[in-house]
Amino acid sequence: MLSKIVNENPQDSKIAIVSHGGMINRLFQSFLELPIGTDVGIATGDTGMHHFRITQKGPFPKRIIFINSMKHL
Repeated sequence: MLSKIVNENPQDSKIAIVSHGGMINRLFQSFLELPIGTDVGIATGDTGMHHFRITQKGPFPKRIIFINSMKHL
């Protein structure tokens, strides 16, 4: 799903995904290119916000800006 979202949207698009923790974990696993069936998970609190950035610039085109932010509460 992450590949579909990235490939179907122009570079520098801002996309919000609202989902439950299980899907958020799958997005992280895909983003980090972890193998299917991995036992690595990300703690996700209720209403936690996560920010991924994918660009074509710089030495790190894929970045995790923050995970599980609760500043909005």
